[in-house]
Amino acid sequence: MSDVNKTDKRTRSQRSSSSSSEEGNPALKKHITVLTYTPEKFTSIKEGDPSMEKPEATGPGVSLANINDKLDRNFRTISTVEQAVSKLGEAVKNITDTLEFTLGEFDDLKAENLRLKKVVDVNTATISKLEIQLTQQNESLLDLHCRSMRDNLLFFNLPELENEQNDGTTKILMGFLSDQMKIPSDEIVKNISFDRVHRIGKKLGHGARPRPIVAKFHAYKGKMLVLGHAKNLSGSRFGVSEQFPPEIQARRKLLLPVMKQKRKEGAQAKLVVDKLYINGERYHASTAQNAMGNQTDSTSGINFKIYTERDFVHSQIVEVGDYKYQAHAVRVAEKTDVKRALFTLRADKNISNATSIISAFRISDNLEGYNDAGEVSAGLRLLHLLQRENSDGVCIFVSLWAGKTKPGLHRFEKIVAVGSDVLHEMEKQLI
Repeated sequence: MSDVNKTDKRTRSQRSSSSSSEEGNPALKKHITVLTYTPEKFTSIKEGDPSMEKPEATGPGVSLANINDKLDRNFRTISTVEQAVSKLGEAVKNITDTLEFTLGEFDDLKAENLRLKKVVDVNTATISKLEIQLTQQNESLLDLHCRSMRDNLLFFNLPELENEQNDGTTKILMGFLSDQMKIPSDEIVKNISFDRVHRIGKKLGHGARPRPIVAKFHAYKGKMLVLGHAKNLSGSRFGVSEQFPPEIQARRKLLLPVMKQKRKEGAQAKLVVDKLYINGERYHASTAQNAMGNQTDSTSGINFKIYTERDFVHSQIVEVGDYKYQAHAVRVAEKTDVKRALFTLRADKNISNATSIISAFRISDNLEGYNDAGEVSAGLRLLHLLQRENSDGVCIFVSLWAGKTKPGLHRFEKIVAVGSDVLHEMEKQLI
């Protein structure tokens, strides 16, 4: 009996609880209402009785279905994202592989470039050496040519006969020495005799300007006797000069204006063959070319400037970490001087082992250039330095000894800094 009472109490409690839940939750109330229909009512609903209203599709079962649908959609979205991420990973891997391959190719190209650079440097040094040897050989031949003309003199504007022969030319010259140059007859007879006298050049016809006479003296003292009386021709239309090969004559043409200018300034200037001496000091031909607007010896095409260690000005060696920098400056008159200067510089055992030698030169506004030597834009920075300082006729080299660490951008600052130092040092020496 007590168990029945307890069951009734639990039933009433559940109904009371259900009743209170129904009042608080209409949807639950409707759900419970459906569950409390009689079997006949369920049969009516099942058979589609229009008099019965079907319960609204709400409740926990319906909510779980929606959640399941959403979860399915989310899983599909996640699967799609995973596939996209997988494809993206494959793409990144492909890009990484390509980048590694490209870097490998770049390293190979860099190594090949360094190898070719060394080959070019060796070839450049070889060419420079051959050029110097060729210049020296040409100078030797030119010296022999000059010596063959050592006893010759040229005479200008002496009258020329219509059908003049060599004997007639000799008589005209002998009369000229006596009458115009005022050389005493006894000295002419005693000291002057000729191996050969003749006109040079093509005869142009009647009324044309007389061709020059070239006379080869039998003795050198006879030639010097005639030159000693050349001052007697001052103010006349006649002239006399030594004979030189065309190459030497072209060089003298560059030096003569400099000699005249120095004499006007009160200096003692003397031109000996193709060498100008001012107050006893040799005035280099390349310097004369620079003074004359960078003219070149167009007749011979030979640059006869050979550089030595004394031609260079050097800066102090600057060390930054395991990198070293040193600048060198030299005067240049033409572009080929840069190669010759570099060859001389590389001959120095202390500089020959430099990793690279950067250079820039400036001869005039229209003639300048640079060589980065593998250090991109380093040579251009040196050229900008020369332009800012308005330095003409100068070439700057910077030797760089590279270490194992990466130098960074500060190396450009050091390259320009040592270049500026050596440029100022060169200017001090000229003051």
